[in-house]
Amino acid sequence: MVHPALYVMHFVVAAADIIFQIEYPEIEEATRPRHRFMSAYEQRVEAADKSFQYLLFAADPYETVSFKIPNAEVVAKDEGRFFTHWWVGGCPSRLMVWLKMLL
Repeated sequence: MVHPALYVMHFVVAAADIIFQIEYPEIEEATRPRHRFMSAYEQRVEAADKSFQYLLFAADPYETVSFKIPNAEVVAKDEGRFFTHWWVGGCPSRLMVWLKMLL
């Protein structure tokens, strides 16, 4: 089950954070969901648009889920603004991404 993404703009730091929540109730206990960013030119579903990139989530036995997000620089993990919480069972898994935006 995919929950609606939460999108918050931070005008002072010119950034936006997006929180994705996905439930994987049948995932194996030792398995963690995987994620990766994909450019618009890698995907083959839509015509390539340089304004967007894609965030993909994968976990066996589920199909890969993709979100179309603005093509902005992702704030690095070491800056404390990119984090994941992967829970097994009934709780949704979360990934928060900060994007540097041109406002």
